[in-house]
Amino acid sequence: MKETMNSEFSTFKEKNKEKDQESLKNILENIKLSEYSNSDTLEEYLEIKENLPEKFSEKIKDANQEDNLMQCLLRIREDLYNLYGNKKSNAKSLSDSRFTSLEGMIDRHLISCGSLTKIFGTALRSFNIPVKFIHGNLKRKKNFPRRYLHSWLKIYNPKENKWVAVDFTNGSLELPSNVEEIKEYIDWEEFKEDYKKGDF
Repeated sequence: MKETMNSEFSTFKEKNKEKDQESLKNILENIKLSEYSNSDTLEEYLEIKENLPEKFSEKIKDANQEDNLMQCLLRIREDLYNLYGNKKSNAKSLSDSRFTSLEGMIDRHLISCGSLTKIFGTALRSFNIPVKFIHGNLKRKKNFPRRYLHSWLKIYNPKENKWVAVDFTNGSLELPSNVEEIKEYIDWEEFKEDYKKGDF
């Protein structure tokens, strides 16, 4: 009986997960990039404090010509990974993942959550798309007691005047089911204040 219930619950979770992924895909596919022409009211979420390295900004310069936001995101990711080739690396620490320069991140082919958040966040802002930087963690599991910090972006949805969570460490761009948000930031420079105080 217990095994049947567990099996049914797993099936239910899988169906909901598929539904959520389809839902995010639909949301992103229904946002035309031309809809961001009036994003100036969210100017704090458009501010770029550090430019992307020229070799990467040159690669993605036409990504904002894609039909919709989903295609734009996939194009940026494809261009980044083409630039990286087979060599990809993780950051050595939380500060390395979030506070390394964009040039350093791309030169080192970083794919940690914090670096991808910074790279994609800056790329999207360069296309006049407002984003928030989100600091959170992956909830503990029974056999996995260690706390793992995580980060992702929230991208403004001009159709519904809402923010959509997108995780660039995940192929589907969906947030993992065991993630929890701690705090949102304008960028990692703002997060640095909390990091210095140890309040993260």
